[in-house]
Amino acid sequence: ALRSLYRAPSEPRRSAPEPKRRQPMREYLGGALGSVANRRMLALFLCNVLTVSVSFGVLIVYFALLLHDRFGANPLEIGIVAAFSPVISTLLSTQAGRIRDRMSFRQMIVWGLILSGIGVSLNVSAPSLWWMLGPAFLRGLAQGVLNPSINTLVAEFAPHDSRAAVMALNSTMFRIGQTFGPPLFGLVYLAGGMDAVFHVGGGLLVLNAIITGIAIGDVDKVLAQRRDRG
Repeated sequence: ALRSLYRAPSEPRRSAPEPKRRQPMREYLGGALGSVANRRMLALFLCNVLTVSVSFGVLIVYFALLLHDRFGANPLEIGIVAAFSPVISTLLSTQAGRIRDRMSFRQMIVWGLILSGIGVSLNVSAPSLWWMLGPAFLRGLAQGVLNPSINTLVAEFAPHDSRAAVMALNSTMFRIGQTFGPPLFGLVYLAGGMDAVFHVGGGLLVLNAIITGIAIGDVDKVLAQRRDRG
């Protein structure tokens, strides 16, 4: 589904080739691990870990606390503000094909991370509850292009014979972020308080954008060369 979503109009549809032979488990896992031992795949995995760490460590743990402590928000108001970002993300995802026609994967990932970082940091600067919809809007824009782009690239660079294992490893990066994000930002909270949690989270996403942008390089050109080689 992600592949067809990001197919450029001029690019012909291709059926995914089936594995040519059965592989022993050790050979299968070895091929999967070998395929991710390059800077692009490692950068995408690291990007996933850092992004999910901020999402779970900052937004899921502290966002509702921030709304309640600073603005006295009730559960309904917290739910409305929290729901705004995924609504924007869902609406934007319906236009993902058009966005892909105008931006490269690298641009979508880098700008997605930057917008997300700005949105996280701005949470502690909002003067009132409903001003929190502004940062939520930025995060929704970011997530609408960021996650599909990362997952599509991981699938594209995974070998056909071990794609399932590579995608499972990518899911493991998600779990690592879920696990380490909350205690990491718990330490940040103890050291610097609520503002520090959101500023460090936003800064980490911007740093993530710089690292990932440098590491993946002109990834669209690399993908085009791979397709030309068949």
